[in-house]
Amino acid sequence: MWRRLELYGKDLYVNESLTPLRGKIYRSLLNARREKKLHTVFTRGGQVFYKPEKFAASVRVDSLDKLREHGFSVEDERPRTGGAARGRGGGGGGGRGGGGGGRLDTAHREAVVRR
Repeated sequence: MWRRLELYGKDLYVNESLTPLRGKIYRSLLNARREKKLHTVFTRGGQVFYKPEKFAASVRVDSLDKLREHGFSVEDERPRTGGAARGRGGGGGGGRGGGGGGRLDTAHREAVVRR
């Protein structure tokens, strides 16, 4: 973990691919962050965490039930507004990782260089 400090200030970052369940948890917490209901959301080692306040302890969320227990709604349970798909332009999975249909149950990391 200490090696991530070597990346600080470089044009390199680590993009962590999550399982479909953990991706849903992460997106739900990101929506809560946009609504100012919590301070930050992050992943580490395939696990999803959030901090309710800046100097608070991190809270791990590993199931949709736990997400609801903490008072957050699940992303797909909300009515969507607008007609366009969110994200990078719709469905198919471009890039090296494929579309996500055959993803492994464990998270894997992929280094991406910004150009």
